[in-house]
Amino acid sequence: MGCKMPIARIFIFIFILLITNISIVKGEIRVPILVNANENMENLLESEDTDNDNKITVDDKGDKIFYIESITGRTYKVEGAYYLSNVLMQLSLDKEENKQIMLLRPYYIYENP
Repeated sequence: MGCKMPIARIFIFIFILLITNISIVKGEIRVPILVNANENMENLLESEDTDNDNKITVDDKGDKIFYIESITGRTYKVEGAYYLSNVLMQLSLDKEENKQIMLLRPYYIYENP
């Protein structure tokens, strides 16, 4: 019996590690994350909207890579003009609703065109 308790703790530890790291697979957000909408939107526009039209398109000269920061300080990488445009759209929808903190869902970021 004494042997089973340490093994159970090891499995719990491994499970917690998997849960905390499952949100990033190949740089994509896999689970919804809480973000500061205004802060991320300002940073995204500043780094990727090079023609200052409040849109992100292939015509913008940014590197098409953005790191979204969660309210816990963890960063999540999003790549590509289309996906960054989706992030911007989600952030702006919540800004219109005066939400400071929002739940950013991967489904809306990585949906097909």
